[in-house]
Amino acid sequence: MKNTFVATTVYHLYLIILLIEKDRLSSIENDNLLVIIEHTDNLDPIIANLLKHHYFRKVIIIPNKKSQKRKLGKFNYIFNRKKLVTILDTQCEGLKEEENFIANSKIFISDIDSSKNYFYLKFRNKKFSMIEGGSLTYVQIPSKTTIYKKKLLKNGFIENGFDKKVEEVYALSPSKLPKVLAKKAIKIDIKAISKKLSSERIQTIFKVFNFNISLDNKEKKALIVTQNIYDESYVDTELDKINIYKDLISKIPNEYSVFIKAHPRENTDYSKYLKNVTVFPKSFPAELFLLLGDNTFDLGYTLFSTSLNNLADCVREKKFVALEYIDHFKKNKEQIKEVIKLYQTI
Repeated sequence: MKNTFVATTVYHLYLIILLIEKDRLSSIENDNLLVIIEHTDNLDPIIANLLKHHYFRKVIIIPNKKSQKRKLGKFNYIFNRKKLVTILDTQCEGLKEEENFIANSKIFISDIDSSKNYFYLKFRNKKFSMIEGGSLTYVQIPSKTTIYKKKLLKNGFIENGFDKKVEEVYALSPSKLPKVLAKKAIKIDIKAISKKLSSERIQTIFKVFNFNISLDNKEKKALIVTQNIYDESYVDTELDKINIYKDLISKIPNEYSVFIKAHPRENTDYSKYLKNVTVFPKSFPAELFLLLGDNTFDLGYTLFSTSLNNLADCVREKKFVALEYIDHFKKNKEQIKEVIKLYQTI
């Protein structure tokens, strides 16, 4: 079977790897193509490893949403958005030559947004499968006005899987999705898949993400999964973000060793600001910890990242603490509250 996967983040790449491994566990070997939207820095080593370990036969890079809009120009963005297809076919190495493959493959698009509109415009007769993108997948519902405009103009996807051209939504927690998405949801059971993987396959996945971590099983460990709240304009300054995490650390009992798992797109060097903590490399998704086994961490904290919930029994006790800091956020306060409702509060 032919598959085309479209991804933006290392989280997407991890979920895609697990879907491929799930097929392999059933002795299904597919011909897989990967398209990456430029969004996360320093992906070259991971891309090289994905090819080396035969997850994909080819990887194609296409520009991000801002760059696509700039290439189109204001006039074409408003009146002739389909010109994007010609621009990307011409400028993105390997894209045009894979046209027939993509047209005859199953297309998985991670976290559907306008940066993936090339596929909507190019393959108008195709149906698509979406892979969830994290917490906002569960609470973002486009307005009726947005849905009406998209249906009328037909110039791109209705975001977050609400488009009728999206026939499947692969999600870790299907029952928590908005009703429209839940009706077409397929569960990605990362815990079940992880437990079936051989030690050899686990080591291969570790190598893909350059993950080389060993932890002392005798010490009490607390994990903080941070978020990119400054660069994504949830708070006013970098210092605001640092102070939130300083305050959070101050509330963790002294007998716990504290570990920081930074978001892959963060630019913050937490080791400069936070003392007596271990900062993991940011180049892998937090969900990779699942492969270390149950009860790797005793406590887990995050503001509102669903990555912590995804860690299942890898973290014994989980605490979502955004409500303690909600007054610091400039936007999406109600959506954050909805995310917290989906999981647990302290």
